[in-house]
Amino acid sequence: MSAASPQRYCPKCAKFTQLLPSEFTRPLETVEVTVIDVPKGEASKVMKTLSKKSPLPSELSHLKRVRRHQEKEGILEVVVGPEGCAVPVEGFTVRLVDVPKHAALTKEQFREWNLLWPMVWRRPALERGDLALNDPSSVKRKEILRMMEAAGDIKVIIVSPNGDILAEAEADDRHPLRHASMMAINQVSAAATPLPAIHSGKRARSPESVDETLSDREKSSYLCTGCSVYLRTEPCIMCSMALLHSRVAEVFFSSGAKCPGFGGFLDLDPPLHVNHRLNHTFTVMQLTNECHCGEGAEPALSSVFESLKARLKSDEQCVEVSCDDFEVKPTAGIVYPPNRAEIGRAYWRYIHSRAPLVKLPAEKSNPEPSKTPRPTELDWLTSLIEVYPCRHCSDSFVDICCEIPPQVSSSDDYTLWWCKAHDAVNADLSKPLYGSRCSSRFLPAMREAAKKGLTLDEFESLTK
Repeated sequence: MSAASPQRYCPKCAKFTQLLPSEFTRPLETVEVTVIDVPKGEASKVMKTLSKKSPLPSELSHLKRVRRHQEKEGILEVVVGPEGCAVPVEGFTVRLVDVPKHAALTKEQFREWNLLWPMVWRRPALERGDLALNDPSSVKRKEILRMMEAAGDIKVIIVSPNGDILAEAEADDRHPLRHASMMAINQVSAAATPLPAIHSGKRARSPESVDETLSDREKSSYLCTGCSVYLRTEPCIMCSMALLHSRVAEVFFSSGAKCPGFGGFLDLDPPLHVNHRLNHTFTVMQLTNECHCGEGAEPALSSVFESLKARLKSDEQCVEVSCDDFEVKPTAGIVYPPNRAEIGRAYWRYIHSRAPLVKLPAEKSNPEPSKTPRPTELDWLTSLIEVYPCRHCSDSFVDICCEIPPQVSSSDDYTLWWCKAHDAVNADLSKPLYGSRCSSRFLPAMREAAKKGLTLDEFESLTK
């Protein structure tokens, strides 16, 4: 059984999305109703008659019965009933008007649909929990992220309402039904259920006496009542039903980690966890981990850096040689290989001129058309590390990347981060630092170079 690979989530940018029935996101649908135009002075009398002889049916109970006429002053529009219904009052103009067909289940739906016809807001039985969890200061959010990281790629963790970990389980690949969720539920059940007296030579205890030996905690946790479940991948339909029958309160799994078979949450409408024809409902949240602030860059890149360290780490010092290394006086007319300083200068010129052109995740919402795709900052960074002037310097630069995580929230931040990384390299070599000149020199130069498509030499002249 393979070990779980660690999952890291940005404390600010990780986003929770609650999986809700399709009616929570459906667009406005309309239906025609019969409306009469009533002068304000007669409204009270008409309303009493309608309430007695033509009460609104349940399918229209989400509507307010009266609104002001859109065009005529002193006139009210009153809903009589569905299209084709009998009108129990006479002497008024009868019309058909489009109104929202369904009750609003979210504030967004209510604000939009209420513009068509005034509606009654009733808080739905299924509450939205993702809004509070997307507040970075939420204590519960921090605890959920911690548990999701602990679950990794292959574990399922079940936590009691008071925060105790009741089960941590992985799938048993030797059996097709021993999925991680099933194994975790079995652990909880085994811990809460006393073993019968077998081969003891004693008479089995009565259910009443067994019940007396169980603590309150064991009784309440027998079916995972109120528990939270953390896992990487959406559970299959079998595991989802097991979680439902176990009476869990909430399930968290990662976005993009759909069940490879038939899942219980994403493949059903209504999803299993909010199907009111079943005898239990619970909350399911998907967690999206896309960092745009830079704080999540170090965890996201750490595995890359570690693999580079393993591949590049060496006790050797710089092995590239040049005439400078041996203090050999250059001979006129002979082209010598570049020394390390020359390679380093060319390397950093290339970095500073190209960094502004790397397309960052936070800037991809409205991508510009391009014939050649731009690399991500991760791909570009790792490729640069691998072609660093020498292995020893590459090792040092990997350490710098771990100490100063790349800032990828914007092109400006990314460009300035390379200045800081360059400063760290120069500090090790006792060379001059850019310091506060990064903002004044590189950002204006970056904008002009990117705009004009300048060459490396032209770009360097802007930063002197």
